[in-house]
Amino acid sequence: MNSRTFFEKVALMREAQKDYFRTRSRYVLRKSKAPEAEIDCEIVRPHNLNSQIYSLPQLKVGTPIIKSNFANDEKYIAELTQT
Repeated sequence: MNSRTFFEKVALMREAQKDYFRTRSRYVLRKSKAPEAEIDCEIVRPHNLNSQIYSLPQLKVGTPIIKSNFANDEKYIAELTQT
């Protein structure tokens, strides 16, 4: 989501929240939760991407990158990542 889309969704979310606090209607509350959930997901997304990047195993310098049938084998990965 680009910054313009994010801004527009936040504006819609805030308007829906204001509508709810004006009316205290259950229908409006349900309606306001959808954009709020979208914004919450967008806020968490970069954090999830960063945690995936940092959880990747670090290979030793000079380790050849090859595609093999053992790529998912924990012992094979452990051998590659030993310092």
